[in-house]
Amino acid sequence: MITAHDRRTLRNLARRVAELSSLPIMAERREMWMRHNSLERVRPMILKDTHTCEGHPERFTRWTAIARELAENS
Repeated sequence: MITAHDRRTLRNLARRVAELSSLPIMAERREMWMRHNSLERVRPMILKDTHTCEGHPERFTRWTAIARELAENS
């Protein structure tokens, strides 16, 4: 069962994702990726996987600390 605290934390994180995704630069990036995927010649696109922590314990520790801080402030 999800606790009220966890629900608040997830909603706050979802709100932040929504805020970031609505930035003008994100619309530009979506457009560039659609053009890239349609095989149009656009500037080189780079995808960096930031969700993988395997083999990078320092990254996992940093993201865990950020998640805890967000949880404490929600």
